[in-house]
Amino acid sequence: MKKILQLFFVSFALIGCSSIQLTEVTTSDTEAKRILSMGLTHEENLNLARNIRDSELILGVISRLEKAENEKNASILESDSIEKYSELVEILEPDIDNQTVYVGSKVNGSSKGSLFNSEKDLYSYFLTSTKDKNGVISHVLQVKVEYTSDNWRNYASVSLCDKWRCNEDEKIDILIVSIVANGCSSSSCKYTESIKFVLGKEQINKNMSSDLIFRINSDNGSNKILVSSAYLKASIQVIK
Repeated sequence: MKKILQLFFVSFALIGCSSIQLTEVTTSDTEAKRILSMGLTHEENLNLARNIRDSELILGVISRLEKAENEKNASILESDSIEKYSELVEILEPDIDNQTVYVGSKVNGSSKGSLFNSEKDLYSYFLTSTKDKNGVISHVLQVKVEYTSDNWRNYASVSLCDKWRCNEDEKIDILIVSIVANGCSSSSCKYTESIKFVLGKEQINKNMSSDLIFRINSDNGSNKILVSSAYLKASIQVIK
């Protein structure tokens, strides 16, 4: 009987602690929302939070205010990037098939292409979108990679990736635009390979909230490239 009573009191205490913790979290959220609704500066928000009498509540409210400020700043930066990319989209006059072509700005970067070469590869990409007379939109991403090697890579496909891994099961077909070699020595050449591939509507929409990451596959080396979500949103915004 004594053990049963002990278990009862321990269980009651744990339930009580859980309830108190839940109340504190809810109160922190409510208080932070109340302060944010005043439309004050971030520093003024923090000053109000520091004046709260409950010292434990202060930490929770300040944490939520800091998170809200970081999210706001990130949103502003993304909006600025979208506006910048939107201004650089070139709109071509409709062709004989009444198709309008939208050409995104060229973005440059570098990436590691081969395990055996310490020199980074250079790459650039741009998105071309086409809207036909019925309003159907298609997207093609063109990528150019410059590298130094003893042989060309002859890229074969593209795999979509997340931050940790690439999808090896579903590979996207590519079209080789051009392969150029110059500046050759007895051991290597400087190669430039240009490829392009279709980005479906689902792939575009999926990466509107997160960056598009893909890998160009080759037996002699591969390149992982990131296209920012702001770049994609800018193109879609101009088309609409």
